Amino acid sequence: MRERQARIRAKYPEGLLPAAGVLTDADPAVARLAHDMIRDRLEAGVLSVEKTATVVCSSCAHMSGIGSPVCKACGSTDLVKKVAPQLTARRPAGAPVLGPDDVHGRRLAHLENIARNIPDQLIPC
Repeated sequence: MRERQARIRAKYPEGLLPAAGVLTDADPAVARLAHDMIRDRLEAGVLSVEKTATVVCSSCAHMSGIGSPVCKACGSTDLVKKVAPQLTARRPAGAPVLGPDDVHGRRLAHLENIARNIPDQLIPC
């Protein structure tokens, strides 16, 4: 983890601002960083790969939310439940969903209410 933080710091020398531009998740530098972060969290046990039931579009294989009537990628209504290995994160038992360092400034009740509805198992997409 410290190695990744050092690499990020090294990208931005003291007093210099990064060049303006847009990076997407398809850019090699972003993909490398995401790969490193996922690998680090898999090694630390924060993330795991588990067989999990998800709802997917049988036309384009896009994962849809449970209860979604239509695929947001292609518009198909042919959604099916599929069990497959998924990258997952589980919230530790008894751990707060929203901690004191997660919200800066005054506490917002609507954020706390949203956070209370987060399931124990998350599938980062």
